[in-house]
Amino acid sequence: GAQMEVIDMGIDADMSWVPGLRIHKLGMGTKNFVEEPAMTREQAVEGIETGIRLVKEKIDEGFNVFLVGEMGISNTTASALMTAKFAGLTAEEATGRGTNISDERLKLKQRIVHDVLEKYKDISKDDALGILSSVGGFEFACIVGVILGAAANHGLVIIDGFNTSACALVAKTLAPKAMDYVMASHLSAEKAAKSSLENLGLEAYVDLGLCLGEASGGSIQMGMLDLAVHMYMAITGGNK
Repeated sequence: GAQMEVIDMGIDADMSWVPGLRIHKLGMGTKNFVEEPAMTREQAVEGIETGIRLVKEKIDEGFNVFLVGEMGISNTTASALMTAKFAGLTAEEATGRGTNISDERLKLKQRIVHDVLEKYKDISKDDALGILSSVGGFEFACIVGVILGAAANHGLVIIDGFNTSACALVAKTLAPKAMDYVMASHLSAEKAAKSSLENLGLEAYVDLGLCLGEASGGSIQMGMLDLAVHMYMAITGGNK
């Protein structure tokens, strides 16, 4: 029952041929954060502003609940880095298997996270834009904007799994009161998912062992929330 908006924030290809896809590219893919920051601060701000504008558009159309999800390549690595920075975790504590990678690949992933944390160790956990631009993805910047834009307009955001909780950590650091408008959904199977939610002051409602993103867990939570509202209305006769 949701209206879906799919946003290209920086796929490294011309996607203009895809029907219904909204193009808001910040670049043709992010940079390799092992070697240099993933994006500039200006790109991060532009991505956040894109999310804010998208929310305002939907608020004006009458929507007041937003589910955020993403499809990114290797972005649980970015989320592990961001969560480690904000929550003070080690590479081993923050890094999970993502798409169910092997033990050997997990060790490589953890080593990369460790090395990149060392590379950007001088960035403070209070510098949300610095963390986002150094190791984040373009899609993360947009989701941060959706969270901030929804809060500014008194709309609810239901975050999905590990990646969107990393975005919420950025939003919380930029504007702590935005968390009054954020609801968790499921407990991601990623290693640091619980630590991430604890740092947000949120708690998962269900644990389904999901590794998938793309707003799948948020959709389940929306169904539960919708049911709760209908039950409340039935019991109270619509009275607040």
